[in-house]
Amino acid sequence: MIRTVIVDDEQRSRKFLFNLLTRYCKDIEIVGQAEDISGGVRVVRDTLPDLLFLDIQLREGTSFEILNQLADMDFFVIFTTAYDEYAIKAFRFNAIDYLLKPIDLSELKTSVARVRERWKNDRGHQTPALQNLLAFNAHDPSITVTSEDSIDFLRVFEIIRLESSGGYTTFFMKDGRKIMASKHLKIYDDILREYGFFRSHQSHLVNMQFVIRMDKQDATLQLKDGSSVPLSRRKKDQFLQLRK
Repeated sequence: MIRTVIVDDEQRSRKFLFNLLTRYCKDIEIVGQAEDISGGVRVVRDTLPDLLFLDIQLREGTSFEILNQLADMDFFVIFTTAYDEYAIKAFRFNAIDYLLKPIDLSELKTSVARVRERWKNDRGHQTPALQNLLAFNAHDPSITVTSEDSIDFLRVFEIIRLESSGGYTTFFMKDGRKIMASKHLKIYDDILREYGFFRSHQSHLVNMQFVIRMDKQDATLQLKDGSSVPLSRRKKDQFLQLRK
């Protein structure tokens, strides 16, 4: 059983989530609940859970304060939140699970399934991502990239390009590193687009700051590291608009 604690300052929300988990997630065992920061810290230290459901905004502050006080402990976290652009952006960059309120049952099941798989294979591995989340800086963001062997924290503006192959994506970094992630390119396209990244081709995403030349004859983009990536015909006009 996955020992679980719920922290939410609204009794109705706690009861709703409790009922969903009890009815539809049979391997979840609710071992404690709390409505504030001090209660959350206390119940986690008393029950030693595997998983926390944390409402972000509590009456006396945020649940990030709970995480700061429990930095010495290993557990998985699923955040629950009303829409907050900054928070959701931070979660997506750091591969953190979150659920928007009102909680949708299918999304809850998906999040619990992800935790279940990690819980079986690599308990505690989410802690570094949580630490990176707490230090998230939207002006100089780092993205959490999870592979089979490691968790890497990459500074967005040092990523030259990304290339997909099947369901995997390879990051090409300014310092020459190549890091393979076990996620599809579309996920990173959605996250990085507003930071100057351009989907030049179905399998390629480039940081526009590293593009130095467009070769019309070969339909390629030349990058500062000496590499080149294809530019699809239907993307050409969009690329030229971005370079104006």
